[in-house]
Amino acid sequence: PPTPTPPPSARARAATMSWQAYIDDSMMSTGALASACIVGFDGQIYAQSADFPAITASQVQTFKANIANPDALGATGLMVGDNKFYTVACDPGSVLRGRKGASGICIAMAKTCFLIGIYGEGQQAGDVNNIVESLCDYLKDQGC
Repeated sequence: PPTPTPPPSARARAATMSWQAYIDDSMMSTGALASACIVGFDGQIYAQSADFPAITASQVQTFKANIANPDALGATGLMVGDNKFYTVACDPGSVLRGRKGASGICIAMAKTCFLIGIYGEGQQAGDVNNIVESLCDYLKDQGC
């Protein structure tokens, strides 16, 4: 009988998996997020869920410019489209987090892009943070 082919390595899977598959299969399929996006540092959308707010390149550049010092975002908050989230519990240099009423946001910085997860009423911040930050760590390990 033929020898089974071993599964591809994680690096090979990362190289062939589309950005949209990360949104659909690794983020949205969990049910923990209301919407998600992967966006390049230049503001180019790599992939997003259907209902993700219209983020601008200027908003992405603000994240990049202030991620090392999230306190600088205290007055302006985290703007994603027309949504303003107040910064809370950030990890300088790697993760921005915010809240807006019963909803919130987690923005994790990989090597070339941001992963953004938004949660709504009935969804848990901790679950979203874990999903977004774990996927970000995985992508960083793959060189993304």
